[in-house]
Amino acid sequence: MHNHDFPRLLFITPSAFNNITGGGITFSNLFYGWPQDRLATIHNDPIPVTSEVCVNYYQLGVKEIDKKGPLKWIYQIIRPNNRDIGVILDNNPSLTLKTLKSIKDFVFGDRVPESAEISQGLSSWIKQYQPDVIYTILGSNAIMELVIKVSNQFDIPIVVHMMDDWPGTIYRGGIFSILERKKMENQLNIIMDKAVERMAICESMSSAYEKRYGVSFNYFQNTIDTQKWCKHSPTNLSVQKEVKLVYVGSIFQNAQLDSLVDCAHAVSTLNKSSINAKLEIYSPQFFHSLFTSRFGVDESVQLHNNLETDYEFFKLLQSADILIIPVNFDSKTIQFIKYSMPTKVPAYLLSGTPILVYGPNEVAQVKYASREGWGHVVTSRNQDKLIDAIYQLATDENLRMNLSNKARNIAIKNHDCQKVRTAFQQTLRAAAGFS
Repeated sequence: MHNHDFPRLLFITPSAFNNITGGGITFSNLFYGWPQDRLATIHNDPIPVTSEVCVNYYQLGVKEIDKKGPLKWIYQIIRPNNRDIGVILDNNPSLTLKTLKSIKDFVFGDRVPESAEISQGLSSWIKQYQPDVIYTILGSNAIMELVIKVSNQFDIPIVVHMMDDWPGTIYRGGIFSILERKKMENQLNIIMDKAVERMAICESMSSAYEKRYGVSFNYFQNTIDTQKWCKHSPTNLSVQKEVKLVYVGSIFQNAQLDSLVDCAHAVSTLNKSSINAKLEIYSPQFFHSLFTSRFGVDESVQLHNNLETDYEFFKLLQSADILIIPVNFDSKTIQFIKYSMPTKVPAYLLSGTPILVYGPNEVAQVKYASREGWGHVVTSRNQDKLIDAIYQLATDENLRMNLSNKARNIAIKNHDCQKVRTAFQQTLRAAAGFS
């Protein structure tokens, strides 16, 4: 196809193209090959963006998104680099950052109200680009307000892609959070009705959202070049003297921390009894400083920084004996990530390394593993069952081979980049009238 066969797409997002976050990686893979002169991004992502896929960016500032009314003053106070903060705290000994945060949490809950405007600079930038369609993952009320205003002012159709069930969890906890939550629900309904195409991150989310919003949803998640990386799958699945378990990804208190700690304790217990094992955790340094104490001082658990290249990443997956996908069992986690699908799933599957899935069956990623048989699944928080599962995965070669074959077949069937990326981009083209 030629460049003119693609619409001029405007991506409005809190998470842009990068090689670090799950969203950034997913966008990069789905939009790979989209003509760069027909792709532009409006964002407020603090993570540095990349230029492999998109080169045209507009970073939102306070002229476009800012706190409401008196909150502007409060926000200036609690910014760490504010020059006047020392004077304010000296004159008000009882006024501390912790106090301000407590006040914020009591009044507004988990989110501070913001408003969105189309500044003169943003308006000029959009006019110069002349977009045909908006693609957005939505997010805060301010982002949604901006999407609606841009769509209305420039008469641009909207395509929505939901990647987490954040509408079920945000704008809670404060005495006035109900007002922002009501605004969120109203804006979501406006956008869902207005959208010419709606996407979810997986089939479970698609089905749930069709019932919730009364409109149709397609679904697309991260994809992988199966031809390129299949050759890195292990050919010998026999476990050597020490069982190497690997976890790669972020560590969040409301997602996988507790279950990852359970896995660490299970490995420690196995080391004291039947087999030698170690757990290697690869995640951004930021998480290490937050949660190191939760993993104890056992030498069988090692924390490492993120790997920098795809080759290092796949080499690591290939070198492991067991890959783990942990999900917390508490109700808040289930509510937050019930319909989420980790970015790493396609790579885990294609690696051919046997996968241990430890989490509640209500969560989409666990349900996916159980239904398709690509993982050895433990669906109750039980340390004895977890230890038994690790031991079985380490010693049963038939089980390891069956899981490996199923996982690779599922990766090729459901996550191949040629299939998924082509369908995703064709869906966007059709939504913009470029079919």
